[in-house]
Amino acid sequence: MTCDALNSDLALRIELYLLAHGGWVTARELAQQFRVTDRAFRQSGQRPGLLTEFTISSSTLGFKHVSRATTAEWIRAKNTIRREALARLRRVRILRARRDDSATIDGCRVAQIDSGQFLLNL
Repeated sequence: MTCDALNSDLALRIELYLLAHGGWVTARELAQQFRVTDRAFRQSGQRPGLLTEFTISSSTLGFKHVSRATTAEWIRAKNTIRREALARLRRVRILRARRDDSATIDGCRVAQIDSGQFLLNL
């Protein structure tokens, strides 16, 4: 079995557990129940976490299956996800502006010293 298949099977077992439980489950409980580290639950680089596709989370309560969330819990989780996404987009804009500023001196584009090429705006 490949790593992806193993992770998919584990995610399915965790999802079924959360559905059966119905409420909030701590990361510690899930980690002990399924013999994984709590780090596996969260996204790492480009790899989604085991719980990314079917849970909402709370720093104090743990994880809950999204289908079992109350309307208030869903709204709070949705707004948090949007707020974090907007913060990442703002950071990209700030870094792009810094990059663009570093390619000019007094409004004139400056060639790179080592290659003679100009920096391109992305």
